[in-house]
Order: sequence, then structure tokens, then C-alpha cells
Amino acid sequence: MDRNVWHGLSENIWVNLLWFQLLWWLSILQTDSARWPVLLLLVAHLLMHRHLFTEALVITACGCLGFIVDSFLTLLGFFRFSPIPCYRRSGFFCFGLALPQPCVRG
Repeated sequence: MDRNVWHGLSENIWVNLLWFQLLWWLSILQTDSARWPVLLLLVAHLLMHRHLFTEALVITACGCLGFIVDSFLTLLGFFRFSPIPCYRRSGFFCFGLALPQPCVRG
């Protein structure tokens, strides 16, 4: 199939919200067995984006920031996980792709 059909598809807010829900529920329902499918779907999202590097930075920043805050809250005793579930690890990375484009690019 022509790449132009898919190129830029992941810049649509509705597509991003549906993609986020798919990744979120996949992470919750499949737990740790979902780590590779979630990673592959995140890569597929990036490949369908016109601004690959910028989108990768947004996803990485959201994921790292969320993971740091989540780890801090766990250290304070708000959460107790052993080990940290997949949806907690991947959820913030997936959240980064659901942000509207004007929100992250000004």
C-alpha cells in the first residue's frame, strides 16, 4: 500500500485517542505479555507520523516524567507494586501519543 495513505494518520486527535485506548487496554488486560505488542504499536504510531523525531521526543518525555512521578509516589508509599505492572510502565509513554499536536508544538 502507498505510504502516503498512512503518512500523517497518527496526527489526527481521534486516531490518537483510539490508539491510546487500544494500547492502554492491551497493557491492562494482557499485563506483562503485552510489552512487545505495545512497543510495536508505539513504533507503528511513530512511523505514521510526519514529525517522527518530535513525536518520539514527546512520547519519551511523557513516559520518563510519568515514570519518575510514579516511582516517587511509590517510594512515598502511595502505591505498592511488586513488580511494577506493564500498564504502569507503558501507560505514560502511551499517554504522550494522545496529546493534541498544538499542545506539544505550540
